Amino acid sequence: TLTGFATGDGDAQLVTTPASVAVANNSLVLRVMAGKIGAVVEGETNMPGHISIVMRRDASDDPAVGMAYRSYNTGVVPEESFSLPAKTKFAAATVVFSP
Repeated sequence: TLTGFATGDGDAQLVTTPASVAVANNSLVLRVMAGKIGAVVEGETNMPGHISIVMRRDASDDPAVGMAYRSYNTGVVPEESFSLPAKTKFAAATVVFSP
């Protein structure tokens, strides 16, 4: 069940995914970002405890997408940030699914 959803955007090197709430233990938290980035290191998120799904870009000025996830117990899911090699305009979301 989708139990939390938050979005944000900006222009920065640290792409912040917003805080949300987990309403049950073992909730799945998915963090997503998209932006135009000159270079992205595949497989790295800079978010402790998170597992990277993909950090990808095809050419130096193409849009990139990054995703990471982890489980959380009941309570506030704090904001976290993707650390990028350069400043970019971005959109980000935090999505929480609870069992």
